[in-house]
Amino acid sequence: ERIMMTELLSAYLGRGTAQQVAAGRIRHGDLQSLEAVIGFIDLRGFTALTQQLESADLLALMSSFYGAIDKTLTRHGGEILKFIGDGLLFVFPQVDEGVAVAPSALDALKELRRRIDRANTRYPETPIRYAAALHKGQVRYGNIGAPARLDFTVIGATVNRTVRLQELASDHDLDLVIS
Repeated sequence: ERIMMTELLSAYLGRGTAQQVAAGRIRHGDLQSLEAVIGFIDLRGFTALTQQLESADLLALMSSFYGAIDKTLTRHGGEILKFIGDGLLFVFPQVDEGVAVAPSALDALKELRRRIDRANTRYPETPIRYAAALHKGQVRYGNIGAPARLDFTVIGATVNRTVRLQELASDHDLDLVIS
């Protein structure tokens, strides 16, 4: 039952967060400071796609996009923290001081670019376009929210800068901005 619970939690929270919840670390306000590469990625032209595609086709496109991101990030040591509409927030935590996570994060985004480019050759009528950003710094990770509705997330200036960098990428028609 514990394994099933952890697998279910992993589907909704991500593996690292699910393990923390399963271990009982679910108190409101439990925050830890950590160094991490934070990433934010957002689909471009999503509003037009919602008007152009049927719901099933739109869901298939989003699932393909999110699936490619999840597979790529996981392979390189990252984890999706949350889906935010047509975008998502992800993290590459600095677990071991001797291991640099920034190159892994960059490799993941390069691989994602190749995956998306291949997918776009198969579906040229609805190409996936995105804007992403990577920024490294100190964040606070943990359980925040209201006492009856908690959310594991990252907060801090690093997160805010990452979102601003993603907006910069979008404004300048770039698929990636790195600080």
